[in-house]
Amino acid sequence: MAAAAAVATALRSESLAGLVASVRAHVERVDEKILLEAGCEPALARSIGNRQMLATLDRVEPTLALETDDVCSVLGGAWVGEEAVATALWCVLRAQGDFGAAVLMGANSSGDSDSIACIAGAIAGAAWGLPAIRATWVRDVESSALLDYLARTLYEAKHGQDAPVIDPALDPFGAERHR
Repeated sequence: MAAAAAVATALRSESLAGLVASVRAHVERVDEKILLEAGCEPALARSIGNRQMLATLDRVEPTLALETDDVCSVLGGAWVGEEAVATALWCVLRAQGDFGAAVLMGANSSGDSDSIACIAGAIAGAAWGLPAIRATWVRDVESSALLDYLARTLYEAKHGQDAPVIDPALDPFGAERHR
């Protein structure tokens, strides 16, 4: 939920100022009652709730100025969800508008680098849009046509344009519906 909140905030904002605070505010709403209603085991909802995510989010901004290139050295290895989101946020905020730098910081980290890079890429892409992504990355990635369509649709939605009807050839669920 925290990763989705970060992407949603990045889509809606013109800058990343307040990104961590916005994600924190969304996470604060996920209380024990909501977790129970969502089907979480009662003991787990009581013992964990949202405290771990909130505590990890609180560490992101104070560590941004530290002299390190490895986010995992300051926020943990990202082998658990709260660290994965926090490290991705750190990478995006440190990149200061550079999509490639955000993704590469995550990919080159000492922890769960693919998760960090994936989440950082989602947030950075939502924040800076398709034009911020290197043309070779857009062209050469697997399923590039589908990803291009989805990225353009999100970018257009951010700028108040209606999303086009999905091309059946790009419908990721279409093949499964006809099996």
